[in-house]
Amino acid sequence: MEIVDQWQNFVAAEQKTGSKLGKSLELATYAGYNSDTKILSLAFPDEASAKTARGLSPKIIKKLKQKPYRLQCDFIECKSGSVAKITTVKPQKINSNKTTPLQVLFHTYPNLPYSDSKQDKKQESEQKKQILEAAVIADDHCQDYYDLMRKRTEILAGGSDHCFVVSCNWRLRVGGIRGYRELLLPAFHPILGIPYIPASTLKGAARAWGIKHDDPEKVKELLGVVDTDISKTKAAQVAFLDAYPIKPCLSLDVATPQWHWDEREREVKYSPEPHLFLSLYQPEILIGISASAQVSQDDYNTVRKWLKNALENGIGSRVSSGYGKFIPLTTNQYSLKFDFTLWTKGMYGANPQKQGTEFRSTAVRGVMRYWFRALSMGMYQSDTCKLLEDRIFGTLSKPGLINIYTKVNSVPKSEAQGFNPIEFTGSIIIESQSAKTKKFSGYLLLLASSLGGLGHGSRRPLHVLAANSSNSLREKMIRGCHWEVDSNDLALEYPLVCEAENWQKFFELLKQSLKNLVKELKPKISKNQARDNQPTPNFATDNRECSPSFKGDRRQDVLDKNVAIYLIPCPELIQPNPNIDWASEGLSEQIRGRALVGLYSDDKFKGGNSGVNVGGKLGVPSYVWIKSIFPYRETPFQVVTIFDVKNPQRAEFAKLLEKLPAVKVFG
Repeated sequence: MEIVDQWQNFVAAEQKTGSKLGKSLELATYAGYNSDTKILSLAFPDEASAKTARGLSPKIIKKLKQKPYRLQCDFIECKSGSVAKITTVKPQKINSNKTTPLQVLFHTYPNLPYSDSKQDKKQESEQKKQILEAAVIADDHCQDYYDLMRKRTEILAGGSDHCFVVSCNWRLRVGGIRGYRELLLPAFHPILGIPYIPASTLKGAARAWGIKHDDPEKVKELLGVVDTDISKTKAAQVAFLDAYPIKPCLSLDVATPQWHWDEREREVKYSPEPHLFLSLYQPEILIGISASAQVSQDDYNTVRKWLKNALENGIGSRVSSGYGKFIPLTTNQYSLKFDFTLWTKGMYGANPQKQGTEFRSTAVRGVMRYWFRALSMGMYQSDTCKLLEDRIFGTLSKPGLINIYTKVNSVPKSEAQGFNPIEFTGSIIIESQSAKTKKFSGYLLLLASSLGGLGHGSRRPLHVLAANSSNSLREKMIRGCHWEVDSNDLALEYPLVCEAENWQKFFELLKQSLKNLVKELKPKISKNQARDNQPTPNFATDNRECSPSFKGDRRQDVLDKNVAIYLIPCPELIQPNPNIDWASEGLSEQIRGRALVGLYSDDKFKGGNSGVNVGGKLGVPSYVWIKSIFPYRETPFQVVTIFDVKNPQRAEFAKLLEKLPAVKVFG
């Protein structure tokens, strides 16, 4: 039977049953089938009907592969127009030396599965990764294009004096366009196919900064006005040019939300979902600005100042997570700066094998969001907590009240060798929009760094893990991390040393700071959502036991009355430093600390089937956080946080700690 006959029989059968698929294909015209690529082409009279069919294509493909049709179709091309205009692009092996990133993305058809099975999703993610990596490889061979656009920009701007290069602090993402499977891509030049910043983006950023911080009338005079009243429309005297990197910088990137709100159950559940995308890594961008003969040098410099200030504040998407910030980094009156040190085995992005290690400011934002939920859900109802989180940290469609970005002093040139962990140092900057937001965000970061770590191994101090007591290096590996933050902008009257009273004061200060912030945000919370005129306890911790086959129903940890936080003096504890021989010393109590030694002392806490209820396992975050603290000229100690201590195994671990001895400061 011919392919066209198989297709017509399928459509007739679906229309006979009155199915949704049948209705969507009423206007479809068969336009060909490529047996090599297994792509079926369909034509529709308008874009609306073609778009509807695209949305249903996974179901169509699934049915076509079943009896009685058995049509091997991996992709359906739905276009609007006549059959004669339909052309199927045959996938081919891309030669990266002759293509641009955009060509790779638009001329590579993935053989993606169409089911929700774990294996198929994994395969889909891997294929997407391969295609995005191919675009990155293509960008590595585009230096000639960047050199060409640099010369072109200088000519159009009127000389190199009208151009300047700016450097991005970390990553930049100015988007974008839709790619295959509705993947949002960064902006690529429609002809050259290389990443760039459109002139409209630069002009919009400069205009917004000038209106907010300088002279709105001057902005209209120099950058023009478009009005429905033609008599009020005015042409711009200064023109922005498209901006291009001066060298390849396209990079594979990833965002991995780990905790998600379950709107139905009004809880936050653990479900890591990595989302791969492309961004520019530490790009150097050439910007050109041309001006008419009537523009004075002072006015021209004013426009340049607007744009430079806008770039320093950040442009593009994910600015609140550290993206799009250009050097020098500016701050406002409500900003806080923290110096940090992080000892870790590694902090990785989308492709650790190729990209190596990078300090990711998104990790700082993620851990602050986690501890915000833990705190707020112990004080307020879930609806209010969700609304507060959206207001403070922002959503996909609306910026929040704080931006978090980092400045790293030095980037490790190579991965950790053997048992030598990597040391990052630098600054964490939190930009806020009010004094109360500034104070609360500072206390929140202090809470996060006092109770745990950052990134991989954040729930454990830095140590060496061994499968058994053997000294074989093959059975040892670095685990955990050590994170310290310090700020002259947020000095506490009582240092967080190994004294219960100081810690209890800090927790009360933190709670009061959140209450003050809630009062400030209260007018923006609708009455049906603000059900807590007074703070209402919300005991949403997970009281269920986890079986070895735990399926990922782990819920958000909450700082409520069921939590136990202990201080454990460890005078013998050694602070991470370059002189430690981790291979020989990493298993000692002087490195692990008394609390971690206790956790590893019994399979009921870590390692056995019941240990999942205390120390967790792969896919189940531990219910216990252990942090080593080394206060200046004071006794080192460990802080242990046990969530939902009513659980029998966790209660037994708490009793073990109390014998060390331990001082309870919360719960």
